[in-house]
Amino acid sequence: AFDPECGRLTKGAKECTLSGRESALLEVFLRNPGQVLPRNLLLSRVWGMESDVEEGNLDNYIHFLRRRLKSVESTLVLKTIRGIGYQLEAVSKQHSRFISVILSQIDRKSTRLNSS
Repeated sequence: AFDPECGRLTKGAKECTLSGRESALLEVFLRNPGQVLPRNLLLSRVWGMESDVEEGNLDNYIHFLRRRLKSVESTLVLKTIRGIGYQLEAVSKQHSRFISVILSQIDRKSTRLNSS
């Protein structure tokens, strides 16, 4: 499970806390399951359109996020699509449903925050 409010990623008894950028990056992937996301789209969504962030920072955060997913033994995989960007894949159909559940949780929390 992923709680974007506090950046907590859990699977069973395993848990880790993501940084703000890692959380934002994971949320972009979860909102676009299975889609190949170009590097420039990820940079603009996570760092902002006007940011002077170096592209190497994206690679570093992808590495960090992969390490976090592995630490909780997730079967979600971030694939590098050479020359284009990255893609989040669910290794099993069960995880495809898992992504749908997480998205509904994120949407409910976003709705609550926006209505406050």
